[in-house]
Amino acid sequence: MKFHITKTHTKKYQRILLRRKAILDITIKYYYMLPKEKQTELYDNDFRIRRLFTPQVVSVFSLKCILEIIIKASGDVNLKDTIEKDMEKVLDEIDVQLKIPKKESIMKIYLTTEQAKQRYPKADWRYEVNNDDTQLGYDEWMLHKVESDGYTICEDPQRLYARQIATILFALRYLQRNIDSSGYNLSDHLRVQHLKPLTKKDIDQLCQNINLNKISL
Repeated sequence: MKFHITKTHTKKYQRILLRRKAILDITIKYYYMLPKEKQTELYDNDFRIRRLFTPQVVSVFSLKCILEIIIKASGDVNLKDTIEKDMEKVLDEIDVQLKIPKKESIMKIYLTTEQAKQRYPKADWRYEVNNDDTQLGYDEWMLHKVESDGYTICEDPQRLYARQIATILFALRYLQRNIDSSGYNLSDHLRVQHLKPLTKKDIDQLCQNINLNKISL
């Protein structure tokens, strides 16, 4: 599985590629920690294990499934916690390498499965299959495309998406600049519930918290 990271890639895309490579390295590391007979058994009987050692791109979703197979094969009830701690440390090191502040996370752009299928239709998948550009099944191919483009699958209909969050931030900043003339202090939204209006400083802090993902929307 090859990775080509260049200076022309955005920081977000570099982060995606580096994180996928790190998870691949961790997966292979723990595969080789299995007894030899277990390694051979998994390699011979599970095509997903064999894909670790080919140039074919393996999605993060698939790698995590493979890790579950390795954990089950190991018989070690504590291995999952060990792997998670190992992975957290390595992924944090990537953020340090890319100079991403510890409390800052790159804003995720969410798609539902239905939206992902519309963005990455089966016709495109068939085209790549016919041209020998992929050997993945459609669902795994779609997940790989989603991850590569920096999206995240989220089925929660209450979850706000990037465009909605951007609109909320714009509205908050507009209110912050025009708070005295906006009528906000007399708003029914506040008056009915007897709520105290936010100050300009409160609004500024709220915007920062949203940008840094300190609160969940």
